[in-house]
Amino acid sequence: MISEINAGTVDAGVVGYLSARNYLDTYPNLTIADIDIEVPEEETAQTIAFPKESQALITEVNQIIAEMQESGEIDDLLEKNIEVAQAGDTDSRNTLEVYGPLFLKGAATTIGVAVVCVIVGTLLGVFVAMLRLSSNKFINTIAFFYIQVLRGTPALLQVFIFYFGLSAILTIPAIHVWDINLARLIPGCIALAINSSAYVAEIIRSGINAVDSGQMEAGYSLGLNRRITMREIILPQAVRNILPALGNEFVSMIKETSLLSVIAVSELMFVADTVKAATYRTMESLFIAAVIYFMITWFVSWLVSLLEKRLERSAKG
Repeated sequence: MISEINAGTVDAGVVGYLSARNYLDTYPNLTIADIDIEVPEEETAQTIAFPKESQALITEVNQIIAEMQESGEIDDLLEKNIEVAQAGDTDSRNTLEVYGPLFLKGAATTIGVAVVCVIVGTLLGVFVAMLRLSSNKFINTIAFFYIQVLRGTPALLQVFIFYFGLSAILTIPAIHVWDINLARLIPGCIALAINSSAYVAEIIRSGINAVDSGQMEAGYSLGLNRRITMREIILPQAVRNILPALGNEFVSMIKETSLLSVIAVSELMFVADTVKAATYRTMESLFIAAVIYFMITWFVSWLVSLLEKRLERSAKG
């Protein structure tokens, strides 16, 4: 909203007083309008969500809140926060200097998630590609619909389906590894890996079909069965053909990990949103994230290019 006000697409916005004061410190071109907005007290209350079976905890929290209201502690905390907001941000360092380690940690999470999803997606994609190439019409049809459904629905929708669907049927422990909640990370990785497998399956299928049919016949003439011929002769040649496409899939996966920010996985995009909310510097946070994404994808593309050249030399030799 603040970005839209600065861009001139909207004339004004309504935010809390504390947020408004902090926005003024960051954007001195803005001002607080001298307008009183009457809001009924019952519509300004803060709420806390609990599981339905947490009645004992709800009772205890309500008692604590009542005691804080009676002692005046809540009013004291509000006044203290207003003073802090009015004082403004005294840290003169730039966003990257202050939050650089957090951005690097988010980038490492992004790379780790992308690597896991691509590896799992590739293994699953090879399996689906084999089913897609099967002479059995029933198996072939199942693989076809698997690919079409995953490619025909948004990846973001799949992330939501796996996140809420797995939570409904499985209890994933909320264990934190490197400050990442596995209950959020695991469904997200599964969704992205399965989504990737559909694209990888088609890449592998096209790569296998590009191999001369005489190669399969040569394997049979050597006494090899279809499975061994495919593994030892066809797939190695297909990999050389599809390597650029697989590299592009890895690059795409690095960018698609940003979808996990919607389920609060602390990858790079989630970190950018967090820093943006903490500093009120929208464009600066997004620009830092964009530069990091570009550096990661450029480095991956460079590695894939080197591997391509090495495979070409080995094929010629």
